[in-house]
Amino acid sequence: NWDFRHPRASATWSMYPNHTINDSAAKGTKAGGFNGNAVAVVDFAYDPENNWTYEIGAKNLFLDGKLRLNVAAFQIEWKGLQVQGPSSDPRSTAFVVKNLGSVRARGAELELATSLSEGVSLSGGVAYTRPIYNSDAFDFGGVATCRLIPTCAPRVTTVDTPQGPRPAVSLQGLLQQRVSQWQVSARLEANRPLAEGWRWFGSLGYSMQSKQFQQIQNVRWIDARHTGDLRAGVEYRNLRFTAWVENLFDDLTPYVGGGSNIRLNTLTFGALATIPEGRRYGIKAVARFD
Repeated sequence: NWDFRHPRASATWSMYPNHTINDSAAKGTKAGGFNGNAVAVVDFAYDPENNWTYEIGAKNLFLDGKLRLNVAAFQIEWKGLQVQGPSSDPRSTAFVVKNLGSVRARGAELELATSLSEGVSLSGGVAYTRPIYNSDAFDFGGVATCRLIPTCAPRVTTVDTPQGPRPAVSLQGLLQQRVSQWQVSARLEANRPLAEGWRWFGSLGYSMQSKQFQQIQNVRWIDARHTGDLRAGVEYRNLRFTAWVENLFDDLTPYVGGGSNIRLNTLTFGALATIPEGRRYGIKAVARFD
């Protein structure tokens, strides 16, 4: 049974009618849980994982409100990470979930939207985040695999535990898994008159997320993904005709990766992945009956 309290504080300053600065501090919690394989009573449950998030940003309007530009910077402090650790019973060789280590993440975001001309708009954003494990973060369960991988083996060290000194992988300086450091998006949209009673419309979108590690030791990853979509068409009264393309760049980078990106002598590692659909295109006609 856990009792969570999440304090939050924020402030906003309006320096000019179209320019504001805001900052905030807030606490977050990931609930704890139970170890079904625990031997020591103290390991039956593990505690919640906590984080504090600090953010400062600015919201701005320029060009008589035609350009919106928002920027923000943040820092997140995670403590009590829920990771695999050694049992508190010196006689047990089992691993249980424990609260070990911490992460610090720093990043920034930029968002803009503007009207290029009547009926034509552009919007987009860029986000950067770098979540790094601190010196108190270790992986006890992946030592055997790490020793087989040249880029990981030097990270194997010895840590004092209730069982005495135990080998572990130092995570200091590694990126937290399943997080892309860079994310980019942009969209150009248009909707304008074409002829009497007719209008044409279109949109072009792009998004990118950078390389993403899928494993705590940073030896398995998914490459950067680039996707786009394109739509164009005409509209007349209750009729609408649209031509569309999805996954414009035919990017088949998997959504989820498994296994390792190496082969050592006769040692092989399997790979699991969810492959997205390739480029798709089509034509759509819609008639509305009011």
